[in-house]
Amino acid sequence: MTEHPPSIFDSIERVPKIPGTRPGEAPEVRYVSFAPEDTPAHEYSRILEQVRPVSPKEGGACLDDCIITLPDGTMFFAMAFHADVEGWQRQIDGGARALGRIFAWIDGDNLAISDGRSIPLSSCALRLGPLVVNRRPIKVKRGLVPGITIEGY
Repeated sequence: MTEHPPSIFDSIERVPKIPGTRPGEAPEVRYVSFAPEDTPAHEYSRILEQVRPVSPKEGGACLDDCIITLPDGTMFFAMAFHADVEGWQRQIDGGARALGRIFAWIDGDNLAISDGRSIPLSSCALRLGPLVVNRRPIKVKRGLVPGITIEGY
């Protein structure tokens, strides 16, 4: 049997669906904080609408099926994007800042937060699977710049 060298991903391999934890995927995922009374779908739309003109020149963004809750109770939803990665990062980060939200990204086994904190993923609660709004799954259709369409709620 061949042994493989240890990886920073070994500790989170058991939960392979955490967006941003697969090799090379971290730059294409942002986590944005939201209040318990809000829904990720509503906040997703608000985040993307804040920055004009739109930063990304191509690609799309979608709401991903993951919520991370910090030990202090702060909740984050995942947004995945592709193509113009730097443009989407600027769009999402700028939208979050404009709404007074903090945002985060995966950095190894930690969640790096825009306010300077770094929280081990192992200390966070994870909710994976379809996000639900009004007891129905959210269906997200990837859109091209400048608009993203969210359906199903």
